Amino acid sequence: MFVNNSHSDTSTNGGLLDPYGGELVQRYAADAAAQQLLQRLTKLPRVNISEREFLDLELLGSGGYSPLEGFMDRSTYLSVRDHSCLPTGMPWGWPVTLAVTEEQSDRLPVEGEVGLYYRDLPVAVLEINDCYQWDARDEAIAVFENENTDAPAITERVRDGKTRLLGGPVTLIVEAAESSWNEDHLWPNVTRSFCEQQNWKRLSAIYGMQPWHRGHEHILRHVLDTSDALMLQPPGKETALTIGLPESAGIEAEQALVRNFFPRTRVMNNRLSRHISCERSRAILQQAIISQNYGCGRIYFVPPSTAGWSPADEHTVRALLGHGAEYGLRIVPEFFELTYFCEACDSIVTHRSCPHEAAHHVSLNEADLIEMVLRGEALPPQAVRPEIARAISRTVSHHSDPARLQRGRHLFPHAPEISRSTRELVAGHQSAVLWMTGLSGSGKSTIAHRLERELLLSGHRVFVLDGDTLRTGLCADLGFSREARQENLRRAGEVAKVLREAGLIVIASFISPFRAERETLVEIVGDGFLEVFVDASIETCESRDPKGLYKRARAGVIPEFTGVSSPYEPPENPAIHLRTDNSSVEECVRRVMESMSNIGLLRATGSGLPRSAQLPVPINRNQRMQ
Repeated sequence: MFVNNSHSDTSTNGGLLDPYGGELVQRYAADAAAQQLLQRLTKLPRVNISEREFLDLELLGSGGYSPLEGFMDRSTYLSVRDHSCLPTGMPWGWPVTLAVTEEQSDRLPVEGEVGLYYRDLPVAVLEINDCYQWDARDEAIAVFENENTDAPAITERVRDGKTRLLGGPVTLIVEAAESSWNEDHLWPNVTRSFCEQQNWKRLSAIYGMQPWHRGHEHILRHVLDTSDALMLQPPGKETALTIGLPESAGIEAEQALVRNFFPRTRVMNNRLSRHISCERSRAILQQAIISQNYGCGRIYFVPPSTAGWSPADEHTVRALLGHGAEYGLRIVPEFFELTYFCEACDSIVTHRSCPHEAAHHVSLNEADLIEMVLRGEALPPQAVRPEIARAISRTVSHHSDPARLQRGRHLFPHAPEISRSTRELVAGHQSAVLWMTGLSGSGKSTIAHRLERELLLSGHRVFVLDGDTLRTGLCADLGFSREARQENLRRAGEVAKVLREAGLIVIASFISPFRAERETLVEIVGDGFLEVFVDASIETCESRDPKGLYKRARAGVIPEFTGVSSPYEPPENPAIHLRTDNSSVEECVRRVMESMSNIGLLRATGSGLPRSAQLPVPINRNQRMQ
């Protein structure tokens, strides 16, 4: 019977870096050897293993954990736990152990073989050469630097009452185990063979990153520019993206990015089967070892927080990996600086390459972006490609725990094929929102509709958005309380924003009495918002009173009526100030159009005087303002 218990020399494998310790140690049986082992396994004592232990088993069998041959015995475990190295002195990050209960261990042979089962399937044979006591507290302090850690590696074993560890070489049965493997997980020998076929000599890994936003994209492109290929190794379920989100959200986002924007053959998606869960320096060391076993010569570290990597952090990592050089750990660490999108530069930059202030920067911090997803907010396209945002949206909507979400929906607008600037180019004029504010009866609606006709007949795309019109449809469910009026204005602002994106000049006519509300409208609409103060005294407005509102307000029929029982806060610095006490409708319209022309909003052929004489119906020049 043949069992692959190989210590393969790969020093000439396509020029890739040698495995840790010089040899790729693989512990698996395949084909006929596996069938013979399966027959013998049915007669052996049975040990059920956890998901975490199965993932360790797969790395042992494939050579990802070279130079280990099996689960650690007592001396190896204590050396790794207390000193982060194997008994030979070779640096090693985390314990690789198999736990059982005291009752189970008492039924097993002191030495000899046992069958390992995962989800009731026989997956490997363990040759026991050690059985020893496990102390959860000691491992929590040494490996996680936290006695009260909630790491599954500790808590799951404590919960299941497992207090003893089994050590010894393993033989993985490939055919029996492969149905439970992650489909995106590669084996080192397969990776090395593929690189040799492609004549690739520079393979790089990226530490613990699941790429999805534009900062990650910037990093991937840089690595590809200096390498033959790169290996993505997002560490299982415990990635930054999946904190609070379904695991599939990160996977779909990553796949959408790589599939649509990178050469597929040069980006190897190797989702690590093992959950990286320990103190950071140990995790860094362990992934560096695994990456070298795959043939990677460099490992890139992305900034771990909004502060980026400090010189002290870089020194610590370099010293940590440098200590293993004499034992064959020759992978080289590289560090990326914190990136962000600069609107002024219109690109992804770092503090070294961008001269602009923070006001121009769009955050690429994962925690901030994830929080936006949980709140149901659209991710900014400068930070996340719309295609990626939609991939996240689908999985969040379908799989997230509703209790975690702060809204019942997650909307990520589709990137339009026709931009606002293109619509403006075709129309021949810019789009804008003219927000007319003033007391009831000051003349807002009259001026708005007259201005609309003048603009339309001079070739402009224009629409009047009137408060009374919205209240018969979109806002029919709202009353007239302070809160209801605020919501009415918010909805009006959103409609005005959409119409402006369509390339229109929007003339909005709303009392909008409070400055804070109008400031919110500016935030909704963005640039292109022009505040037009239609100013008339309360006496003038009451004398006009076209709808009889002031009379009813004075009689107490209408509570909290602006100008009577509720204040009006006039704009402090409006873009246009119209005094309708002593100005006609035509004069006000002329004033607005002149102001629009002066700032370049109008068509070149429509920047002159109003064209009232060309209207199809006569205008009553003594018409009162409403």
